[in-house]
Amino acid sequence: MKSAKIVVLALALCLAVATAGWSDSAIKWTSLSEAQSRAKNSSKQVYFHFYTDWCGYCKKMDATTFKDPKVIKYLNDHFLSVKLNPEKGDDAKKLASQYRVRGFPAHGFSADGQTPLTAQPGYMAPEQFMMILEFLGSDSYKTMSFQDFSKKKK
Repeated sequence: MKSAKIVVLALALCLAVATAGWSDSAIKWTSLSEAQSRAKNSSKQVYFHFYTDWCGYCKKMDATTFKDPKVIKYLNDHFLSVKLNPEKGDDAKKLASQYRVRGFPAHGFSADGQTPLTAQPGYMAPEQFMMILEFLGSDSYKTMSFQDFSKKKK
């Protein structure tokens, strides 16, 4: 009887440990309207990922950069993340125009969900993307250039 209780407790502990990491196993994508609404009362910035269904580098970011545990954690902790396909919606198309998106993938950042802070075109490997996320997410952009931030990080 005592050994059965130990086995049950051990299984429960294993299950708890196994499911603990699930919350950060994927980026928590949200809708544009929800992100813009939540940004008003949040310390998180908004990250816009502009993509299309036919874009090979967009699919590569999905398969690599957006699967990286550090990227997932940092985005979930510091940003409200929104995926937008400008070919499938007027709001996404309008926002892509605001961020001057000319190719895909593209990345837009906003402190309040409304006003563009900066935009970055193209595919980014996890390490490169993390550098930009940390620069913006830490508010370092308010006090130093990206070049100074990169030198400091190395």
